[in-house]
Amino acid sequence: GNNTYVVWEEFTEDDDIFFAMSTNGGQSISTKNLSNNTGDSHEAQISSEGNNVYVVWQDDTPRNDDIFFAMSTNGGQTFSTKNISNNAGNSWFPQISSIENNVYVVWQDDTDTPSGSFNIFFTFSHDGGETFSEPENLSESTGDSLFPQISSNSQTQQQSTNEIITTAGNNNQDNISSDITTKGITSINSIIEQEEKEKLAEEQKIQQSNVMFPPSLSRIQEEQVTNVLLLQ
Repeated sequence: GNNTYVVWEEFTEDDDIFFAMSTNGGQSISTKNLSNNTGDSHEAQISSEGNNVYVVWQDDTPRNDDIFFAMSTNGGQTFSTKNISNNAGNSWFPQISSIENNVYVVWQDDTDTPSGSFNIFFTFSHDGGETFSEPENLSESTGDSLFPQISSNSQTQQQSTNEIITTAGNNNQDNISSDITTKGITSINSIIEQEEKEKLAEEQKIQQSNVMFPPSLSRIQEEQVTNVLLLQ
């Protein structure tokens, strides 16, 4: 469509996240302060699906940095906001991806790590951001796992599983480690198993049908049978 959405961090008295939208391909633009709170708001990221617009950022309004999430179901006209990390640690550098009503968010977090190191946390929503799963520690590393990225795919072969791929730098290995993550998506394996069972059942059904009702002869086979009869 012609809808265009932009977010950025603006250095006001308290750093805020601003949002701009256009419904006519950028010919006219309206702007609003999306965070608009007493804390400092940084590192905004955005994703959209139709009229659904999703924005995440890190915010120190709770006096420690948490991940805030804002959602709009009317193309950015209005937003509702919630704290989706909501823990005692520091939650930084969020990334977001969405497919239809599925929303996925990752960030680095030093919650519950005795050494104070950062791990990669992940949460998801299957109802367009109305509710989110309990955040999961994906990396569970004793070193620092930093700067996550996320991608989600809805291609035909992945439509049921909505495969989530996250990457993060891990200073234990001094390289980039990639994980195809099933944490927090406990239904993936069961969905795959169910699809395989249904496929097998369909194949067995076809085989049984062929036994009970043999397929008719092809035209060539019918002609061969007719020729044999004529020769007799």
